[in-house]
Amino acid sequence: MTPEDMNIDVSQLRTYNYILSVEKRLSAARVNFMDFLLSFSFRFLLAVSSTFFVLGLAIFLFFLIQYSMLPEMRQTFPVNLQHPDCEKCKVEVCVYPNATVPFIADQSSKLPSYGFLMVGQVYSFSVLMDLPESEVNTDAGTFMVEITLRSMDEVVIQSSARAASMRYHSFVHHVLRLLILWPFYLSSWMEELQQIRLEVLPYHKESHYQPVIDAIVTVHRSRLDIYKMELHVEAKLSGFRFYLQRYPIIIGLFMVLVNFFFGMTVVSLVVYNRLKKMEELTGIKWKRNESAKMENEGVDQTDEGSEDPEEVDTEIEDDFLVPDTFDPVETTSCESKDF
Repeated sequence: MTPEDMNIDVSQLRTYNYILSVEKRLSAARVNFMDFLLSFSFRFLLAVSSTFFVLGLAIFLFFLIQYSMLPEMRQTFPVNLQHPDCEKCKVEVCVYPNATVPFIADQSSKLPSYGFLMVGQVYSFSVLMDLPESEVNTDAGTFMVEITLRSMDEVVIQSSARAASMRYHSFVHHVLRLLILWPFYLSSWMEELQQIRLEVLPYHKESHYQPVIDAIVTVHRSRLDIYKMELHVEAKLSGFRFYLQRYPIIIGLFMVLVNFFFGMTVVSLVVYNRLKKMEELTGIKWKRNESAKMENEGVDQTDEGSEDPEEVDTEIEDDFLVPDTFDPVETTSCESKDF
């Protein structure tokens, strides 16, 4: 084998080692990229799912707080007055028209129904009456309306009465109104009546120990024509409840952001502690790429196993000077021929 052939073999060996190292580095880079992609996808999905979960939980907590704190603002109960027959009884024992308005669905079960009064909330009680403009009501003048609140044991919790009367209209006003509005009166689009709204009990705070079970509405006038009568219960909000009902969007955004911040803080701490425990148990850092390390160690071992080009040249020169196929017989014959 000539030195030129040996140089060709050395160059091919160098090229082969270089190509092998490049391929191994490329395979390690691919493994690193796939591992990074999987790790990034896992972290991204974990972050997105945690964010949506905490955001949904914050919105749910806001609606739960709003439902538990805000009472029903307006409640309407029909008042069915009972008119006693005063002609068959004495004047001293004759009672005024009254009605019992229950605030529970079933009086025997004593279970609160939907729209029951909230404990600790302030309410106002008012009545709405439709009175026809009849001679009886015009001659009645001023009359009293009384509301009495009772507990489960029929104990009077609070009672209040207010005076009411129909608005006065002169004869000329009455005639002119009939001349103008007679088509509507004949077609029953309008009626000759007055609607009176009277706030009888302006302040009542619901108690947990004596909740209101029913209300007794009494009209202190035996002769009075009433088309319809309703009891209106309105909640009077104050403090945080007032702002929650008056500005629901602003308060809702603020509460959702606060709940979201605390929720994300808790989730971040939990995830951090969990990952820390995993690192302590496995002895592997979260950001460490084990596959890349193994590939790098394999490349280093391959490089260490390959021979140095200078050493290869030296060995080749030694082989050329003293070849392995040296035959002493042929050498002797050559020397004898020269001589």
